[in-house]
Amino acid sequence: MAYAKTEFELKLIGAAADCAALREMTLIESAACGPDMRERLISVYFDTPDLTLAAAGISLRHRHDPDGPVLTAKLTPVGGSSVQRLEAERKLNGADEFITGVAAIDALVAPVADKLIRIAETRTDRWSRLVQSGAAIIEVSAETGQSVRYDADGTKHLAPVAEVELELLKGDPSTVFEFARRINKAAAGRLRPNIEPKLTRALRAGAIQPIGKPPKPALPADPTAGDVLAGGLLVCAVRLIECAPHFIDLRDPESARHLRVVLRRVRALERTFRPATKKSGLRQLGFEARDFGRRIGEARDLDVFLSDILPKAHKL
Repeated sequence: MAYAKTEFELKLIGAAADCAALREMTLIESAACGPDMRERLISVYFDTPDLTLAAAGISLRHRHDPDGPVLTAKLTPVGGSSVQRLEAERKLNGADEFITGVAAIDALVAPVADKLIRIAETRTDRWSRLVQSGAAIIEVSAETGQSVRYDADGTKHLAPVAEVELELLKGDPSTVFEFARRINKAAAGRLRPNIEPKLTRALRAGAIQPIGKPPKPALPADPTAGDVLAGGLLVCAVRLIECAPHFIDLRDPESARHLRVVLRRVRALERTFRPATKKSGLRQLGFEARDFGRRIGEARDLDVFLSDILPKAHKL
């Protein structure tokens, strides 16, 4: 059976740390009218190679839920409201994997069903809670993770997903905008309104390049000990900068391994050159590399990552 509704939803986007901090806001806690929920979401989006469905205002996806795969389609009619969409959802049973059962959506999907290919994928961690504002009930959620856009040749392009969603479940739509303003104020203006679906932003993915091999130090022909230390620290600094968006924004587990490796190299440099220098700054750098490396290791638990590691890593 298909489930359909008209969705009224407003998005706020910003840095992953600011989105993850939503659940710690006093504003949310004081307005909460239900327990908080956490889930891992994996969604695969489909369209024709020339994006026929996207041009018609449709996003079509398979979402992997604990109870089984789900087909979800959202329709924003061309020229329609950017915050109000028709949403259809049904559990997949192996047949008619792109038929929603909602006539307005199926009329646009059916003619191109045999041409649909995987165009994008999102993998996110989602925290949500119901809040009450006046007579309105709003589901507030924070979602962070990554999206992947697939080229025809299989090339992947990554981009971060970091957003806050406010979906009206009951009441006056104007309440959603007012509550969003209150969230933005609590976040010191670091979250901004956005009306683009995840798919639209995923299709622009590619700004963050994959992590490559670490560079080699550029040393003179007859390097001094100072040259070796400076060159080694420079390589480590460049590597940290390259890995940072993968760890902070994309939350790629592989980036955590790269970060731990480069932090161990910083510590090794400090220990090697400690007898030859009296600079306290180098010793302090070694301590900080050790402590931060340990904290990255604690990030296996999602709750620890969201509440502690992610916000502090973003500030670094």
